[in-house]
Amino acid sequence: MQPFYDIANLNSYPAVDPSQVKGQQLMDAGRMAFKLGSQLDLRYSMGFRNVDLYCVAVTISNSTKGELPPMANYDFWAVGLNCCSGESPDFHCGEFSNPHAHSGLRMMRDQLRPFFRLAVQQAEAAYNIKALHPVFLYWLQDPALEMRAYQEEGYKYFTLGLFSHFSLQLFLVVAAAVGFARLTDY
Repeated sequence: MQPFYDIANLNSYPAVDPSQVKGQQLMDAGRMAFKLGSQLDLRYSMGFRNVDLYCVAVTISNSTKGELPPMANYDFWAVGLNCCSGESPDFHCGEFSNPHAHSGLRMMRDQLRPFFRLAVQQAEAAYNIKALHPVFLYWLQDPALEMRAYQEEGYKYFTLGLFSHFSLQLFLVVAAAVGFARLTDY
C-alpha cells in the first residue's frame, strides 16, 4: 500500500500550465493534470546510463511548441526506466504516444531521483535550457486509474499475506495437535 499512500498524501493540481508554473510551486504535488494542449517534447529527451537507462522528456504547453526556449524554466519532466536509447529524440516511456495523456503521477522512489536529475542536467547542457526545480512524473492519461491499481495491488498482497499466515498457523496447530496426541498414547 506504500505507493498508494505516498501519492494520496500529496496534493493534486488540475490545469497546470508548464509555461507559467514553476516546479518549486508544486513540490507537494502527487498528481498533476496539465492544461489541454500540454505534451511531451520528445525532441528534447535525454537518457542517462548507470546500469539502467534513466530516461527524461520535458513537458511543454501547446503555446511553446517548436519554439524552445520561450519558457524560462523547464521543471516538469516525464520519466521512465530503460525505455529510451539515450540518443535524442528517443523516449518511449509511459503513455508518451497517447494524444489524450496530459497528466502525471509523481515519481516517488527516492533512490532513482538522483539519476533522473543527472539526465535532466545532461538535457540542460545539451539544449541550453534551465530546470531549477525539476518535478519527475510518470506520464499518464488517468492518474486516478493508476492509483487504484496501486491500491488493488496492495490489497492483493495484504489478502495473500493474510491467507498465507492463516494457512501456516492452521498447519502448525494441526501438527502440534497430532504431536501431542501421539505423546499421550505412550
